[in-house]
Amino acid sequence: CVGACKEQKCLLGLYFTTLLIILLGLIVAAVLGYIYRNDIETGVRKNLEKGFEDYGKNGSSVITNEIDFMQENLKCCGMDNATDWLSTPWHTKHPNKSYPDSCCEDKNCTTFYPEGCFQLLKKQFLSHLAVIGGVAASVAVIQIIGMACACVLICRKRTDTPYIGLTSPEHLRV
Repeated sequence: CVGACKEQKCLLGLYFTTLLIILLGLIVAAVLGYIYRNDIETGVRKNLEKGFEDYGKNGSSVITNEIDFMQENLKCCGMDNATDWLSTPWHTKHPNKSYPDSCCEDKNCTTFYPEGCFQLLKKQFLSHLAVIGGVAASVAVIQIIGMACACVLICRKRTDTPYIGLTSPEHLRV
């Protein structure tokens, strides 16, 4: 604001450069996200598998709570389905149960959520991807408008007449 009001080209140039760096960062993040999108899916699957392996172990109450929270809110069970729990250390400790209580659809635990959590997480991410992209595009447009305005102010020539002095009556201002 100071650069625009006082028409300070140095401050306007700094503003333009800052917006350009942020815009380039957004573009690089978008390109890297697109290039490594498959690695992200693999990483999420790998971390979920580790979480299911650590579920219910001593000292992993945070992981247990997070997996329970995920299964209850997404209404899912296991990585791909409920049978995934049969190959976990949790099932070894609880041989009478096929899946944890967070997989249950009702209080009596007679039915469980049939769909796996990984596919639901993937659907959630993809459904929100359009919103994320729209917000990023909007921010980029606003930055480009700000950069264009800064360029206009930097390149604009001053039209006001400088103070000449009081040497003659024709130079007097009112």
